[in-house]
Amino acid sequence: MTETLDYGIIDAVGWLADEVSHILDTPPNEEIEPIKKLPQSSIPAWTSTKIRTGDISLSTKTPNFHVQEELNEKIFVGQGNIICLEVDAIVVFIDETNKYTSHQARLIQKQSGCILNYEPMYSIKCTECTLIHAYNIGSPKVVFAMNCRFSNKYPEASSNILNTCIRNALKCAIEHGVETIAYPLQIREFPDEHYVETLCRTLRRFLENETVKKKIKKVFLVYTQEDSSHDWDSAKEYVTQMLQRFFPRDAYEESMSADIARPGNELGELADEERNIRIGAGFATSTVDRDRTTSPLVNFGSSSRVGNERRNTEEYTYYLKLAYSISKMSIYKSMRGSNFVRMSGNDKFNRPVIVVDARDYTFSDEHEYALAYALGVINPFIQYKFVIAVLHLDHSIITSTALLRLLRDLCHVFGVQRTKNIAGIYFHRCGWALKGYLGMISAFLPTQVWEASMFVDSLEELKELNLGAE
Repeated sequence: MTETLDYGIIDAVGWLADEVSHILDTPPNEEIEPIKKLPQSSIPAWTSTKIRTGDISLSTKTPNFHVQEELNEKIFVGQGNIICLEVDAIVVFIDETNKYTSHQARLIQKQSGCILNYEPMYSIKCTECTLIHAYNIGSPKVVFAMNCRFSNKYPEASSNILNTCIRNALKCAIEHGVETIAYPLQIREFPDEHYVETLCRTLRRFLENETVKKKIKKVFLVYTQEDSSHDWDSAKEYVTQMLQRFFPRDAYEESMSADIARPGNELGELADEERNIRIGAGFATSTVDRDRTTSPLVNFGSSSRVGNERRNTEEYTYYLKLAYSISKMSIYKSMRGSNFVRMSGNDKFNRPVIVVDARDYTFSDEHEYALAYALGVINPFIQYKFVIAVLHLDHSIITSTALLRLLRDLCHVFGVQRTKNIAGIYFHRCGWALKGYLGMISAFLPTQVWEASMFVDSLEELKELNLGAE
């Protein structure tokens, strides 16, 4: 009797724990807020950042870091909302002791309309990273890194754990084809100055690696006011001081790097010779490291075709989810009301006809949302042969050019296999200028698209084919 009761209590406690965990893991159904995306050009390049020079006595010691223009040109630093920045991916750090306190993670969940697969964010262990697709923010991807809290008793260990998180975030991004990445200039779990020093040291050491140097084109260091007690004017001073030492731009700043007491090893770790504790080998740079690192970063072998198909599938899924996530936003209602892309019955061969009308297309400034909406309309017919009729291209050359660019990107998202189901694309009243533009973008489209392309001048021709002409 007692044993049965004990098992009953255990089951009840287990059920209650699962329910509480589900409630904590499930974000509230909040309304998605439109954001103003932040272009990359709004974040100044480090090479062009002007700094007020003070009375600093130059060190006579050997510099720890020398000028490398190639590395300096990759660094961009400035103020702004990192969530809005238009880069390939942003990095968000999660505190392992309290995984639900990250303001940025909650905002990303909210903007995704509660369709985000957020379970991987909270299942990773300390120093591990995971990349997920995000929606309705500046970047299409987010790298979540699980970090520890800073310990005053063990500052070196804290720095090395953070170092591993920063490196693993870069590795994860590169494995997913990311070329431009943004790091925050402050996180709540670390003192700002300590965090910035570790970030700059790790980036400098890791960007020196040839593999990383080739794959990563730009690194943005973004200061967001709401995540720190400092304002940008005060934070900029210690940020630029660290950059001057780790990414010197001239002989003067190069001499300043001699002031760095502990420049770290080749991975940016603070490792004593007597206690050389490795926290993740990362990219191998020496013979010993190469022997220890057996798995390649990216497979560039014969599986590239499979990799391309996988990326096409991921991109297709991303835009389908984006279409769902914006379904409650005003922009979605406007697109549906405009009817610029719509189903229009079947042609004389009983194939579905998709009409894309240039007269109704007024969303060139919302290109990504328009792409997602169009894909959502076409998706029910994508597994069958279908026809696309692009109407009234003579309405406005500016609008028509934007519409053709949308069509180009739509075919790219389809991928090779789905594009084969396009039985025909009819371009109505496509003038010489637009034909020239089509010729320019032809290199970016599968050959099946051009084999299926036809040009018609009158609506009567389309009506004869039962192509939904109006």
